[in-house]
Amino acid sequence: MKETMRRLLLPLLAIFIATMAYAGTGDELQLELDAVNQQIAEARDVAETHEEPAVRLLAEERLATLLLTQAILKNRIAALGADGVSEVQIAVTKPDMAEVATIAAEMAITEAAIEEAEEAVRTSTGAEKAIAEARLESEKIALAQLRVAYVRARYGVAPVTSGTGDGRRAASASDWADRRYPEIDYSHQLFEMAYESGARISGWWTIAGRRGSATVFAQNLSAYDPDAVLKDRGMLLQVSCRDNQLEVTVSQPGRYLVGYDDGSGAGLFDVNYRIDAGALGREEWYGSTSGNGASIDGNAALTFIDELRWARHLEVELIDGPENRHRAEFTLAGFDDVSDAVDLACSQTVITLNQSDYKLIQTLLNIAGHNAGKADGIWGPQSSRAIGQYQRSAGLPETGVPDRATLDLLGLLP
Repeated sequence: MKETMRRLLLPLLAIFIATMAYAGTGDELQLELDAVNQQIAEARDVAETHEEPAVRLLAEERLATLLLTQAILKNRIAALGADGVSEVQIAVTKPDMAEVATIAAEMAITEAAIEEAEEAVRTSTGAEKAIAEARLESEKIALAQLRVAYVRARYGVAPVTSGTGDGRRAASASDWADRRYPEIDYSHQLFEMAYESGARISGWWTIAGRRGSATVFAQNLSAYDPDAVLKDRGMLLQVSCRDNQLEVTVSQPGRYLVGYDDGSGAGLFDVNYRIDAGALGREEWYGSTSGNGASIDGNAALTFIDELRWARHLEVELIDGPENRHRAEFTLAGFDDVSDAVDLACSQTVITLNQSDYKLIQTLLNIAGHNAGKADGIWGPQSSRAIGQYQRSAGLPETGVPDRATLDLLGLLP
């Protein structure tokens, strides 16, 4: 009963606070910025140090959203102070306090969900704790995304500044635009965020990860508008190779999609897709780690990527129950660079290894004196460490994955 009353009162309290007289002073904005800076530090720590790869990935997504909020607040503070600012771009619309009230109520509900998730983390162990930690990070992402919308609505600010105030030339879309595609509007704020974080821009894609590294994260922005209201922002298409795992995900940031349960306890989604003018494909995908979409991995992801290599468009329909259908059409310009990066990062998947192959590799590593654990064909952290040791001893790049060079040295390639 107490929890029920709390859930009812929190949104009402948020609405009351949000509809109070608007001030928008420098001190108020600075308090907002200080709070966001603390959250950025916490998210960065989780992204860099957490032992669970899924949680690290979620923290990175949250960090990107918080950095956007930070940029918005700095922009508004600079506009108020105008100290050393050569040109500041601010929104032409007034703060929308009705929208603020709606968002504040959603934030209050999400904050309550975060408290419940934190309690689940404290009281669980093992695999259940790992799942609870991922769910907690997912809720924090939702709150960070709501905060972006809240700050914009409350203070009436634009996402970026066009002057730096320190004598340096301000970055502009021409700095990161892929000149092969003049038809693409590169003023899209997520392109700038990716560029500032060191990612490459290829067509409609941002590609994070050094060339030839064992980690790549690419996302297609052609069907996503972060400036729209939450329900109308669209979807992201993401391709990643991380910790020896190739994955393709279609996500709807800020939403929590449940899927259906086939009895295994996993959230599953029916996915319809069409590549260019080809036949309609139908597949079953599992719920993504972040809880806002659906994914495929391993050989299924490799097959899907191969189908996209020479395509121009991808239509996707993600079915979340009989009444919920989420549709998007992605323009795939620039995917050639994404597929090349994935080939380098997940080179073992290009060879399409099966469980028997992995079992043989583990057996050979154990014979060579590098403890890969039980030769069961299940590739995990111990196997990755063992093959990394083997690669180092042989003078090969220490990728931690059974890439072509390593398999050739093991005598497993013709």
